[in-house]
Amino acid sequence: MKSAVLPGESAMKNQRHIRFYLLLFSLICSVFAAQNTAQSYADTDLEKWERLGFRGYAISNDGRWLVYPITRNNEENELRLHKLNEFAMSVSKILAYGGNQEFSSDSKWLAYSISPDPKTQKELRKKKKPVRKDFEILNLASGKTDRVKEIQSFAFSADGKFVVLKPYPEEKSKSESSNIIVRNLANRKDTIIGNVKEYEWSEDGAKLAVIVEAKNKVGNGVKIFDGRFTATLDSEKAIYSGLSWSETGDGLAVFRSHEEKGFKKPTNDVLVWENVAASTSNAFVFDPLTARGFPKNMRIVEDSPLMWSLDGKSVYFSVDKWKRAPEKPDPKAAKKEKKEQPEIPALEIWNSSDIRTIPEQKSSANDNSYLSVWHLDTDKFVRLGSDRAGIVGFQPDSKTLLAFDSTPYDFDGMFGRPSYDVYSLDVRTGSRKKLLTDNIYSQDVSPDGRFFVYVKDDHYHLFDLTTGKDKNITGDLDASFVNLDDDHPVEQTRPYGFAGWDKTGSYFVVHSKYDIWKFDAKTGRGTRLTNGKTGQISHRYSPTDRPELHVDFSKPVYVRRFGLWSKRSGYSRLSPDNTLKHLSWGDNYAARLTVAKDKDITAFSIERFDASPNFFVSENGSPNLKQVTNTNPDANKYKAGKTELIEYTNANGKKLQGILYYPNNYVAGRKYPMITYIYERLSNGLHVYEVPSRTSYYNTKIFTNSGFFVLKPDIIFDTGDPGVSSVKTMEIAVKTVVDRGLVDEKMVGLVGHSWGGYQTLFAVTQTN
Repeated sequence: MKSAVLPGESAMKNQRHIRFYLLLFSLICSVFAAQNTAQSYADTDLEKWERLGFRGYAISNDGRWLVYPITRNNEENELRLHKLNEFAMSVSKILAYGGNQEFSSDSKWLAYSISPDPKTQKELRKKKKPVRKDFEILNLASGKTDRVKEIQSFAFSADGKFVVLKPYPEEKSKSESSNIIVRNLANRKDTIIGNVKEYEWSEDGAKLAVIVEAKNKVGNGVKIFDGRFTATLDSEKAIYSGLSWSETGDGLAVFRSHEEKGFKKPTNDVLVWENVAASTSNAFVFDPLTARGFPKNMRIVEDSPLMWSLDGKSVYFSVDKWKRAPEKPDPKAAKKEKKEQPEIPALEIWNSSDIRTIPEQKSSANDNSYLSVWHLDTDKFVRLGSDRAGIVGFQPDSKTLLAFDSTPYDFDGMFGRPSYDVYSLDVRTGSRKKLLTDNIYSQDVSPDGRFFVYVKDDHYHLFDLTTGKDKNITGDLDASFVNLDDDHPVEQTRPYGFAGWDKTGSYFVVHSKYDIWKFDAKTGRGTRLTNGKTGQISHRYSPTDRPELHVDFSKPVYVRRFGLWSKRSGYSRLSPDNTLKHLSWGDNYAARLTVAKDKDITAFSIERFDASPNFFVSENGSPNLKQVTNTNPDANKYKAGKTELIEYTNANGKKLQGILYYPNNYVAGRKYPMITYIYERLSNGLHVYEVPSRTSYYNTKIFTNSGFFVLKPDIIFDTGDPGVSSVKTMEIAVKTVVDRGLVDEKMVGLVGHSWGGYQTLFAVTQTN
């Protein structure tokens, strides 16, 4: 099938390009015109087709309610609410145009935003009017709802007793402030706090910090509302921003800014209060103009967040260099100079040795901030980032951080993954020590500050920061911890994943190709917790939708299993004794795990190419799943076709797979046209459901409904020769299907997007 391209054949190649696209166009048109047996999608039905969202689904803490978003091609979106103790597929509540949904922590309320309908949104945009959302709250016990018009944002207190609502600022107002509403959910009593720019609930309960920003800055300040009264912590004719509560909920930090004449940006103080709940709190002020040890040529950056250490004794923020504002020219002089000077065209000189292009240099010219820390107990400032190692990996749980210097490898990093010299950084003193040279993958420091983990020469290493000892901990294990199948031309391929440290720093968890491993930090000894290698099934620790800072394998955790060759999938629970209890496993695609906090209720979605995704619920870890949702109930009006895994061997003898999608109206013995869609490895999507749409690119459901086979082959690439190796592989994959007598070899189309687009354009110059 391959033909050579000789020098001087550009005209011929152009003709071949034109012939190819004409062939593909005529192929598609002829098939659409000739179909008389395919059951075509009606455009009105396509508009109503439902997508189950990958974000925003949640189970209430008590395990009684499930909420999830539904989106449609016609933008008639909604939230659906199910009462799980009924375990019926009937929807308890449909909340039209709902979004940003959140259960209260006591599971008594569901709050959400309500968007205008699509027609209204279109009219508002046409008139250049803002599109504003309403707020609605649902009493889960009574089913009654309450709506408040034009609310920009809302948030429950951590104890579930209050909800705060922030209306939109007035139109054309330069201020972000508005009069917020704090509602007591027990008695529906509202408290109004005026001119609020920002608000933030404490982590431990019902303390609400607000930033007041009034006209002319009169009355600006920080206030606390705890359900009984509003206390003012600070008030000045200044700009406040960046509210940040400590993890314990009794420490609060904020920026206080003042304009500095002659400079682009303001000067910023950091204000901190400890024991905010007490009648008298401890107040601290960090003024960079007078603070001991603060560099005179630098300022605190208000655009980066304030962050607390886990123990509440230190506050982190970023600093950068002062930048003077350009002097304003005299308008008359500028006009005269412009008149006298000839028009000079803009000129940029690009140098091949530049690390960044000129536009990138311009956009990043003011992006040189450095992480720093203020220790409250000693009133000590420490700058952590430096010009040579400006990247600092922030961890709230460790007194030792890692700093990274990419400058020695910036040029090579333009053509591959960036590499770094790695330093340890003592947050108390700012002292640093070089640990690694030219490293790509390093992980967090243990919470006790003693160890960190990194990858070198395809193995995990454990580095003891107290002794300087470096130990290869996976070299003697019968497992691969980096993806040796990755064909990207890099010196170090990606590890399969670092799940995290436990809160004491005594162990950490990583993934191998097939399994989950737990490593003892002191000995470096690894224990395999699962047994996926035998069946070639990957096991991956699956965090729930309630993320934690640390892993905890002293209690049951969730594991997602995936058959690397079978493409089967499912969820399991791993007990502390390493017993794996399967909740689901089958020829489908399992995803969207969500878990109740206070009850043993688990939900996740299951889908297939021919079955719309739906949520299934497990009680007490039982494999007897109960389906609770029913998306796209009318999809069975249409034939869905079928999918099939194909296998082939590429030119280098590597076994590969691909997905073959059958036409919906397939009749055995008849040959059909085929569209080949290419990228890299695509076969893992065998069971993924695709919503038919005439406006989405390369929609497989539309192709198969129109009488096409669709082939998605896995392609791996030879280093330095991606185009030719791609062509060879796709030729073999296509021939595998053609040889089965399913496809008319004269009616094979080729499409691809992005990297697949490159492969497509290259392929049509190489084959006939």
